[in-house]
Amino acid sequence: MSFEFTAAHLGKLASWGLPMVFVAGGLYITLEALAHDVDKISARQETHLDLEGHPVSQVRIEDLSTQQTDLMLEQRGMREDLAEQAVNIAAICQATGASCR
Repeated sequence: MSFEFTAAHLGKLASWGLPMVFVAGGLYITLEALAHDVDKISARQETHLDLEGHPVSQVRIEDLSTQQTDLMLEQRGMREDLAEQAVNIAAICQATGASCR
């Protein structure tokens, strides 16, 4: 049993092989374009990450930080006042001999 390569075989090979060549070329071009897009997006992301932030956001963060500091100072003052009141109440209770709880 010998195999002879005929014109019919050549036609079938061309009808199957030629589209495969075009598909492979299209896939290659698509992957190259995708790689290029990824590089562009990576560069944009690096630029974005290097930014300090939007000026309005920076001002807002600074304002919130200032407000938080002010609130903490106010709370500290209230705790000091409360501690002073507790000492005064204890002194009153001791001086009058009252049973304060």
